[in-house]
Amino acid sequence: MPLPSFIVVGAAKAGTTALHHYLNAHPAIFMPARKELHYFSHRWIGEGLEGPGDQRPWVNLIKTEEDYRRQFEDARTDQVVGEVSPSYLFFHQSIGLMKELLGPDVKVIIMLRDPVDRAVSNYLHLICAERETLSFGKALIVEEARKRAGYGDFWRYTEHSRYADQVAAYLDAFPREQVEVILFDDLKRRPEEVMRRVFAFVGVDPEYRPDNLGVVYNKSGRIRNRALHGAVLAPIFHERQWRSS
Repeated sequence: MPLPSFIVVGAAKAGTTALHHYLNAHPAIFMPARKELHYFSHRWIGEGLEGPGDQRPWVNLIKTEEDYRRQFEDARTDQVVGEVSPSYLFFHQSIGLMKELLGPDVKVIIMLRDPVDRAVSNYLHLICAERETLSFGKALIVEEARKRAGYGDFWRYTEHSRYADQVAAYLDAFPREQVEVILFDDLKRRPEEVMRRVFAFVGVDPEYRPDNLGVVYNKSGRIRNRALHGAVLAPIFHERQWRSS
């Protein structure tokens, strides 16, 4: 039974849903019907289920190797197989399990977004799901307290946006030629250029243009007033190096 030769590991709210659909539109690529299997990270996700609604997504995660393999059973032998699970970047402890099952040659795609915009989108996602009840500023203040109380990782708006250690873990675990980093803004502004690079990276015809290219998926919204946006977040995101300097 086929298994992924490439994985999109995150970050959350950085355009991974759109990338999943663009990849799935290529006839030489097989993507599972379900996006976000979270098989390699489910054990760590399961350690934080005390926040409002945290139990609901946990129920649907893939938790056994048998179920994981079943997601790819319809792939043709002439197709490249992949999957998208944004939690793998945050829970980079999953790298060992990933390499054990998929082999050391698996390719990794990392999607990153402006850290502030990503955190805002994360917050709005939970607002739209009627799980978050605090203002954004108050939610940032109680982030650590929620973590100690056992809230799920998706409530850690700032921690998810600190990419340095997350990306470094993958660069340490895989040869550089097996890791492709994509920026959300590049995919949004230059989708054809980015997808040519992605298709070439995973080993399929890079000149194929998906019909859905440029379609916006899983949009959470954003604070339109950039001045207010910056004023609210400045105390939290003052150091833009994110420990990478």
